[in-house]
Amino acid sequence: MTDPKKTNSKTDLQNAAAFEPVILYVKFQASEVNNASWIVYREQTGGKLVFGTFCTVFVFSVILSLSYLGIFTKSPPPGGPYSTWIALALFLAILIFPPTSAIWLWRSLKASKLSSFSTESRYHSTTTFTINTDGFQISFDSVMLLTAWKKVSICYELAESLALVVEEAVFLLPKRCFASNQQLRDTRRMIIEKGVNYSTAGPQKANIVFNADADKPAEIEEQRPKTEVIVESIDQEVLAEEIEATSQVEPTSLPTTAQALTIECNYSLKELKQIDKRMFFRYDVPGLGIRYILFLVFCYGYGNFAVQIMGEVGVMARKAIFLCAPLLVPAFFIHARYLFEKRIEEIRDFVKEDLPITVTISQQECSVRSRRASFSYPWGNFYKCYFSKHYYILRASHATIIIPKSALGSLSEQIFTENLLRLKFKKCSEWDK
Repeated sequence: MTDPKKTNSKTDLQNAAAFEPVILYVKFQASEVNNASWIVYREQTGGKLVFGTFCTVFVFSVILSLSYLGIFTKSPPPGGPYSTWIALALFLAILIFPPTSAIWLWRSLKASKLSSFSTESRYHSTTTFTINTDGFQISFDSVMLLTAWKKVSICYELAESLALVVEEAVFLLPKRCFASNQQLRDTRRMIIEKGVNYSTAGPQKANIVFNADADKPAEIEEQRPKTEVIVESIDQEVLAEEIEATSQVEPTSLPTTAQALTIECNYSLKELKQIDKRMFFRYDVPGLGIRYILFLVFCYGYGNFAVQIMGEVGVMARKAIFLCAPLLVPAFFIHARYLFEKRIEEIRDFVKEDLPITVTISQQECSVRSRRASFSYPWGNFYKCYFSKHYYILRASHATIIIPKSALGSLSEQIFTENLLRLKFKKCSEWDK
């Protein structure tokens, strides 16, 4: 007789190999987004944060109560007719403050996550998910992200959706958008067989009405067409004179013949590390220094507060804080080094997975497309532009775009790029200074 376990295993592998790509057209609903955001956050972070708060407040309440009663100093508790009531009040404080603090934090976190639909703009656009055996692709507005299954840390099955967690981001696949229950089962099985951690969370009962026309886009916004490079052939001497002139006079308009420029950029790990190292010390190190200084001020204030509240115990606590303060300096350097090495690891991953990238600059925006993602940044998102001997470097809040001059195929393309950047940025800084 055939072993049923082996037969089922063989069938599952055949199903995974024959898995057909699934395309979901999703118009998110507020209730499913809010509920899913809260449940996933509760499973990932919320529960640990609330428990840690409960333990911290409990320990602090116990230390404060015992120090007031003189346990640490071996002195008799304060006398008087109300000493019993004071001891009872301190005991009740130990019982009441920790759960009250935990409940308050729990409700605050829940309220913030239950408003995710209104606070996160990505849920307001119709979104396209393409799911296959390599990973999933998400497209909305002018953004496209491609994520391999190995990047998904966990998949939560909720009552109304599948929640894919990638680093700190959560991507929802509503079950109602699948064509049938069988398609949902095949997708679930394929995700599990790809090695993604799988878990159920929250209540599982829900009335799901599957979309029989899931393969037909409904109300999908069309992507804006990308214009191609239009550059006229001009005499090289004239172009050289124009570049020299534009470096001295700020342009007020762009040539009408050039609408957009598409550049294919390829970088080496060494040059990206050099640029990022300079960016880290220029932008991140000052912010980290402010955070470390604020932490030291907090420790100093907490030491003085402990003295006022705990008496002799507070003096001992403040002394311990001051004795440990010199150790914080190397700890800060270790923390900064850890953050820098983490960035270097992200750069290695970028070079391995994303190159080459394509940068398209036009009068309206700067678009970036790699193997795994595509973004469009309006010029207002950038706050700094650097000119160097070999690069144009654009700095936004959450992105740095590097345009190598070697990727510009002709002098006319360099003129177009330099004119456009000088037009969009009131002041372009020299990187090599």
